[in-house]
Amino acid sequence: MMTAGKPLLWGALFAGGGLFLALNIWGLALTGGEFVYPLDDTYIHLSMAEQIAKGEYGINPHQFASADSSIIYPFLLVPFAGTEFHQYLPLILNALALLAGLVLMHKILLKSGFLAELAAGPLMLLILVVAPVSMNMIGVAMLGMEQILHVLTVLAALLGVVLWHEERRVNAYLIAAILIGPLIRYEATGLSLLLALMVFIEGKRKAGAALAVAATAPLFGFSWFLYAHEGTLLPNSVLRKISLAKLTVGENGSLLLKNFNGGDYEVVAWVLLAFAGVFAILLAMPAVRRDRLALRMGLIALASLVGQVFIGRNGWGNRHETYVIVLSMMAFFVAVRPLLQSQNRLGRVGALLAAGVLLLPLTHFARQTITFGPLSMRNIYDQQWQMARFARDYVQAPVAVNDIGLPSYRNDNIILDLWGLASDPALKAWAARAPRGWINDLAKANNADLAMVYESWILPGVGPGWTKIGYLKLRGMRYSAAGQWVTFFATNHAAVPHLQAMMRAFRKSLPDPLMLDILNPPEPFVPETEVNR
Repeated sequence: MMTAGKPLLWGALFAGGGLFLALNIWGLALTGGEFVYPLDDTYIHLSMAEQIAKGEYGINPHQFASADSSIIYPFLLVPFAGTEFHQYLPLILNALALLAGLVLMHKILLKSGFLAELAAGPLMLLILVVAPVSMNMIGVAMLGMEQILHVLTVLAALLGVVLWHEERRVNAYLIAAILIGPLIRYEATGLSLLLALMVFIEGKRKAGAALAVAATAPLFGFSWFLYAHEGTLLPNSVLRKISLAKLTVGENGSLLLKNFNGGDYEVVAWVLLAFAGVFAILLAMPAVRRDRLALRMGLIALASLVGQVFIGRNGWGNRHETYVIVLSMMAFFVAVRPLLQSQNRLGRVGALLAAGVLLLPLTHFARQTITFGPLSMRNIYDQQWQMARFARDYVQAPVAVNDIGLPSYRNDNIILDLWGLASDPALKAWAARAPRGWINDLAKANNADLAMVYESWILPGVGPGWTKIGYLKLRGMRYSAAGQWVTFFATNHAAVPHLQAMMRAFRKSLPDPLMLDILNPPEPFVPETEVNR
């Protein structure tokens, strides 16, 4: 059976790996040969890794900051820090994780009896070839962040459950998924505890309890580390998301409903809830309940879907929920396996259901993979990449920004974070709804004469005294960038002539000089007028 499944695996690896490579080559063409990740957030990881390699923790020298929401990912990026090759390390790790995920997916289907029970493997082949796009695996791998590693631990967990069903022993896949998952993403803690509970309930009480302790102990240790340096128990990036959620739902609103506030995020929440309903129906079917493996998979998927909707966070490019999409779809294929065994109408219905679940999100994620892949690479190249060049090669002094990744990467000058991921004063000010003008004071205290920001993001915190000196604009449509342009501010009016002189020199080096609009005359920033626009 294993030999018979090898052609399917090689076909999946060729299709998934080939598409991943092709999309990155297209992105390179769009940026004129400069490799750029589709999100600025990736460079936060790289910047953190640079400082970790120097014995620091943050994005600026000698300034502790928990700007990264993953405990282990910035440490994985430490090798080659300070070299030209370093920027490609997330790409390589994500490509390897994508391919390893397909291998685990193949093993899950094979071990759960797909090839044997379906005689031929057309459905299995369809799953393996289509899954990288329809489950958004290539989409998140393109980002160069930790989400595809999270997906990899989810697939290891599901394979561990299949092997647990076969052998009734705690296997290496289960252990790896339970222990490593929370280190990659905090959200993985729920699945780790769920798996530990399964082991505990099904007879291995000591092992289940030990796994639960081992999964959570590093989280408590990391919280102690943060508390000792910052006085907080969670990374700034997580705390900022919590404060943003409170802003969305209101101080008296429930954070459990943060995904139900309109827009695409709410659509995703309802889709995930609908899929949870499908599992509830499946678990009510006698054929599924009699199959212990199908029952386990169904219960794990149902709990994970509900947890993501009410505790997790949906995000740009569906990157935060991709892990539960992969988990629930793979669990669904295993859960409907008892139906597929039937040679009557029920078997045909099961096959159609499995194919439908696989193909339904294909159109959405195919478009998403392109927009949050190559096209977004050009967005980031036009904005954050150019901002970083201006800060590093021209200004060579402290600069205030709200996107900290690229401006701080490979830059020895201070990057002042106005958003709160790498700045404790900014984080506290946003959380406390500090009076207008605190951003002015923060920029002055850090000697940042220039701010390059999305105006709407920082508007509530800026008081009078800043001067608009220009705009850096995107070429073409906006995809992953948060705005069509970035506003350049002189935080100190006396610095306007010097800053605009540098901007004129910088404009000549841009892919298109029209990307940078230098205001002449500069415009005094009047917050009250901006609010009323």
